[in-house]
Amino acid sequence: MNDQTNFPKRKSPRLVGYDYAREGAYSITVCTHERINHFGQITNGIMYLNAIGMIVNTCWNEIPIHYPSVELDAFVIMPNHLHGILVFDDLVSVSAHSRSLGVIVSTFKAAVTRRIAKLTLTEPPTRLWQRNYYDHIIRNEADLNRIREYVMSNPERWQEDRFYGM
Repeated sequence: MNDQTNFPKRKSPRLVGYDYAREGAYSITVCTHERINHFGQITNGIMYLNAIGMIVNTCWNEIPIHYPSVELDAFVIMPNHLHGILVFDDLVSVSAHSRSLGVIVSTFKAAVTRRIAKLTLTEPPTRLWQRNYYDHIIRNEADLNRIREYVMSNPERWQEDRFYGM
């Protein structure tokens, strides 16, 4: 008997049948494993990044270098997660698979992990990232503006955040 049969099958949080390489805007939330505060701290509503948080910031800002058809929008790093908006331009001469949301998020997470290992000359803290990520397909300008506001004001609301104190 296969050991995998003892585990429940995980349900994908992705929208079934949707092409996540499609032109448009996407909001993502990526959490640390077990919601451990690895990226810094919030004091008086302001996020102060530590060395790991600065690596996360650098890797996020380098996404358009590796994926020229992807633009960055609102972004914030919190102590144990990050929120960001990625905007995909049309697919002119770009393989759709090479810039799907899943590929970009997994590449970003791997880049952060590699840089931390290189910086510390050790493995990153236990396991850095939660297995998956949350996404939202942004459907219109009002949705985009609402999410931008949420992202940018997130540090001010840290104590009410569902990830606070974990």
